[in-house]
Amino acid sequence: MIEKIVQFGPKSGLIGILTEPKDSSTSLPAFIFVNSGLLHRIGPFRIYVSLSRKFAKFGYHSMRIDLSGKGDSLARKNSATLNENVKQDIKDAMDYLQNNKGINQFVICGICTGADNAYEIGFNDDRVVGIIPVDGYAYPTIGFKFRHFAPKLFNLVSWSNLIKRIFKMITFQKDDFSQTRLKANYRMIFPPIEQFKDNMTRALNKNKNVLVVYTGGWKQFYNYEEQFADCLPEIAAHKNLQLAYNASSDHTFILRKDKEWLIDNILNWANSLFSKN
Repeated sequence: MIEKIVQFGPKSGLIGILTEPKDSSTSLPAFIFVNSGLLHRIGPFRIYVSLSRKFAKFGYHSMRIDLSGKGDSLARKNSATLNENVKQDIKDAMDYLQNNKGINQFVICGICTGADNAYEIGFNDDRVVGIIPVDGYAYPTIGFKFRHFAPKLFNLVSWSNLIKRIFKMITFQKDDFSQTRLKANYRMIFPPIEQFKDNMTRALNKNKNVLVVYTGGWKQFYNYEEQFADCLPEIAAHKNLQLAYNASSDHTFILRKDKEWLIDNILNWANSLFSKN
């Protein structure tokens, strides 16, 4: 295995770590790991490092990148939107590998906001043959709502908080805009479900393979294994889609057993699709 720093993009302002297998092969797709939130290229608890080095043993190139303005990469000085710049960053990474390593197919993997970006570039670039969103877009079902709200019916703290809010409303008291309140009001913004369904259907029908991964750390959006299938049955049944769910894992794979679970699921999925060994 060989690891080296690479610079790419406009004025070589973007930074990535390229991991190359000892026995190099350009017939396999390369993996590109995308930043999670504000974390730099190593991913939560170095999960991208572990993935890259494990995959190199099986002949896969990979590059863990810092998107523009994150980690060691320079910000783009243009008038484009954040979403447009992110897409271009990932395209620049693919261009680098295509021009310098002769690799023409790619798998994009990301956790949390990285999952959103993996979806978006996967939907829009024909070089992407695989998408691995980890704790990405999720849509509520009846089963989700029951599991989410039912425990609160028997939780005294929930009832106490509700009574306090009602009392403040009827007595015209201002709400305490505390950090707790900010956290409670924070929410991810997912695309409309019909838009997501159309994009996924087109991607799968173009023979792109998708491994959708959810953890128990995403229970505010996804809280039981069959939620994806209940919400999007036709997509869940597609031959090019697989789903992995680990209810006991947190969102950042802090425990070794959960990290190994993710690595094994992705590696088995990739080898079943792309490896000739």
